[in-house]
Amino acid sequence: MVFRIPRHVTGVGLLVALLLSIASVGSTAANAAPNGASAAGSVQQVESIPLARAGTDLAAAPSTCTNPTFGGTYYCGYGSHLFALNNGVLQFFVIGTDYAVWTRWLRTDGTLSSWTSMGGTVNSTVSTSNFRVCYPLNLYVNVVGTTGQYYYKGRSETSGTWSSAWQLGTPCYA
Repeated sequence: MVFRIPRHVTGVGLLVALLLSIASVGSTAANAAPNGASAAGSVQQVESIPLARAGTDLAAAPSTCTNPTFGGTYYCGYGSHLFALNNGVLQFFVIGTDYAVWTRWLRTDGTLSSWTSMGGTVNSTVSTSNFRVCYPLNLYVNVVGTTGQYYYKGRSETSGTWSSAWQLGTPCYA
């Protein structure tokens, strides 16, 4: 498997990206925009780490993972997503054992935030197709909820804050 890391990711960011590409194991996760994160500029996906093939349903009792850098416990089958914000902060997203979206970020000084829950409940049929993080205009987290419908939360590029409620829609699948 070939992992691609953008050339602009250096120092701690490069180390984290390399660690994640070598050891794709997970954590019970959390949400929110990084404190003090710069709102200007762009967000780039550093690595999407699928731990199951997209569209493949797993056994009824999903396995859990722990990430060596970000810690925690999360369901492996949904995969995990790591994005580099324009200020060098790395933000990591997973589906926790409560089926909610969780996030944690690594600051440029090397310190980790606490896990933060973004809430929501992802469809319990464990599949990477039920959980996406993308950057079409702003950073979005897109999930398939328990109703089978797509929901999303977005991070404002200008303010750096996340929408408070999950909204119906599919910005990651458009």
